[in-house]
Amino acid sequence: VSSIAQSMALAAMEDKKHLETSCQISQDGVLQITEAALSKGLHPYPSLGNFVLLKLPCTAQEGYDRFLSQGIIVRPMAMAGLANHVRISVAKPEHMPRVIDALTTLF
Repeated sequence: VSSIAQSMALAAMEDKKHLETSCQISQDGVLQITEAALSKGLHPYPSLGNFVLLKLPCTAQEGYDRFLSQGIIVRPMAMAGLANHVRISVAKPEHMPRVIDALTTLF
């Protein structure tokens, strides 16, 4: 990471309003993903970060391929020993409807 990027990251962390906004966006996104997954009978795990670990009714690779077909990139977690799980990161608020639509359409 460049020194410029490090300086920017430190400045962002000192900006309390930015930090609060970022945390709220993450919390809202995690809630949206979790509620959408639960509505489809899927198993999301609790999250304190900016992503949701989600157990799918298919392999992690198949889940990855399905999301990718909708232009959504998720992380297949088979390499971590979770053969049927993907990690879905919270997107920018304006992109979350696409993520939720893909999740509810594909599963």
